[in-house]
Amino acid sequence: MKKVVLLLWLSMLLLPMALRAAEVAAEAKVVTKNVSAEDVKSERKHIILAFDGATKFRKESEDVKAEVINMLFGDEGLLREGDMLSVVCAAGNAERPSDPLVKVRFGWAEIKGDSVKKKLEREWNNYVKCDWISSDKVYSLLSITKPYIVDALGRSKVKSDVDRTLMLYVTDNVYNGANNYYEESLYFLNGLIAQGGDFYTSLDTLMSVCAKVSQEYTISYVKGKRKPMRNPWYAYFDLFELVHNHQSITLPAVLSHRPIIEAKRQAGGNYAFDFDIKAYNDHFDVLSVEAYGCDRIGGAEESSCNGVSDKLIFSRGVISLGESDVIRGQFHRSELYEALRLRSMVHINEDAYGATRFELNHEVEIVLEADATILFGKFELPDWIWFPWCDDQYEVAGWVDIFLVVLAIVLFIIYVLCRRSYVPANGDISMGFYDVNNKNKE
Repeated sequence: MKKVVLLLWLSMLLLPMALRAAEVAAEAKVVTKNVSAEDVKSERKHIILAFDGATKFRKESEDVKAEVINMLFGDEGLLREGDMLSVVCAAGNAERPSDPLVKVRFGWAEIKGDSVKKKLEREWNNYVKCDWISSDKVYSLLSITKPYIVDALGRSKVKSDVDRTLMLYVTDNVYNGANNYYEESLYFLNGLIAQGGDFYTSLDTLMSVCAKVSQEYTISYVKGKRKPMRNPWYAYFDLFELVHNHQSITLPAVLSHRPIIEAKRQAGGNYAFDFDIKAYNDHFDVLSVEAYGCDRIGGAEESSCNGVSDKLIFSRGVISLGESDVIRGQFHRSELYEALRLRSMVHINEDAYGATRFELNHEVEIVLEADATILFGKFELPDWIWFPWCDDQYEVAGWVDIFLVVLAIVLFIIYVLCRRSYVPANGDISMGFYDVNNKNKE
């Protein structure tokens, strides 16, 4: 009986603890699930699969298909749940200038499960063909078609709907009809001109989309793969990223300033500097500028301005176009500034760059003015020597040299004058009496 009572008592004691542990585990599972979903949501990618319409290999090849599917959906693939996929084909037809350079096979398909993957595998042969091109004068135009692809898929949509846009370009990297993209573009233009067009008009028309896209994006190469085919050609799988131009803008593109600051030596081991800044680009409005003194530069830290010298020395509000200001700072030799860190809040022309306002940081190296020397370059000017009427250490050193030269001349004159005055030695002087009588007797 006692054992039964003991078991009941233990059950009543442990049951609430077990229920509480289950609740905690359930809450932890929910939190983990929410965090995971948030992580996926935090960076949504748009992958553009682009096929070169003038390749020397068959894009329908199973080898090409397997490589692309693996790069997109494999274990280390580019696409995750919630990402977007677009498929396009790109090429230029010199015989029919009205034909588009880019044809969108499908755009902005959201990855939900494996439906998009199955769709791509099922319709692969149709998606990889540039079937609107039926000409021998087909050109890859590899450099030009990239901005046309971005434009065809909607630049504003690229800005607002995703965090990153990557382009996987499947090509043979052969510039059809020429040995570089510039000559290939000329070949394509010559085909347009042969139909009665003007060269510069055709050039402006061809490059207009490129100019618009380049104002907003830089198409940056990320990495690539090369796969041999069954003929002498290779299939290239090149990955590019569309980078918003404002992400690569630096503060020197907004504010004009000298690349290096020279700190002038002052009395007592102090250094002072003046640093002019000026807003000169009409694409940007400078809302504020702050400057901090830094005791060191470099390193992998997020901010290279660390230590006791990292303190505000300048703050300014709006700087209008063409307006200039001077940042003045001072520090002691025992606490050197090695850099001036500028932090500016900038508003960017939204139409040109697709951004509103953000913070730009920049560091300018500070070098110390070389120490002046005295005694004709023999010794450095000590910190304790300074004249109140001088602002420049070289001027102080000049006055010190003048003073020392004058002092040397005065000492030399005193020395010479002292040498010309006769001072008899003790041996030359004797004390005695002169006997006049004895002298006369002699």
